[in-house]
Amino acid sequence: MKTLITAILSLIVGGLFGAYLAFNIGLGMGGIGGFVAGAQNGACLAVAAAKDKGAIAAGQADGVIAATVGRIRALAQIPPDRQPKWVVGEADCAALVAEMQRDAAAAR
Repeated sequence: MKTLITAILSLIVGGLFGAYLAFNIGLGMGGIGGFVAGAQNGACLAVAAAKDKGAIAAGQADGVIAATVGRIRALAQIPPDRQPKWVVGEADCAALVAEMQRDAAAAR
């Protein structure tokens, strides 16, 4: 179980670090918006997978999501007038995952 959590967190942190480097090269606001959406989707999917595998309990999910989104917000450095809709907990993530599943089903 700890290996799964470590792997998931390593993927998230690695993605965040790579995106941070890309922003410093100059992708601009479009890149930041895509990064935020993708990073939040990835975080929500990782938490859902960890819950499905029993790696984290439902009560721990909100803390993991809050910490991950906090890191995303810190790295993205989005101006106050351009703030996206941020996920704030397990309920937001469940809605986001359901939306991704609907979009994937519609694309088939």
